[in-house]
Amino acid sequence: MDLDPQKRPFADEIWNILGEWNDNMESSDNTSKIKNQFLDADKIVKTLPLNLPKHSDFMYTSKIINTKKILIEINASRSMDFVEMPNDL
Repeated sequence: MDLDPQKRPFADEIWNILGEWNDNMESSDNTSKIKNQFLDADKIVKTLPLNLPKHSDFMYTSKIINTKKILIEINASRSMDFVEMPNDL
């Protein structure tokens, strides 16, 4: 996919392409190149491992975010009187 949004396809173009692929998949004609590529990919995917190895040094965990503390900090920063800076700085 191109990083430039102006060079990317519009939604209707993608819709048309996917429609063509769907028509090819639903047809009983087994000579369709696209259909054969999808069917071959399905066979390959079935042979791939389901559990990919994870790096032993990484641990993925969730943390509880203390929203009360954040709110206190926000309110404190809003209530602070701003000191006027001298003109010579």
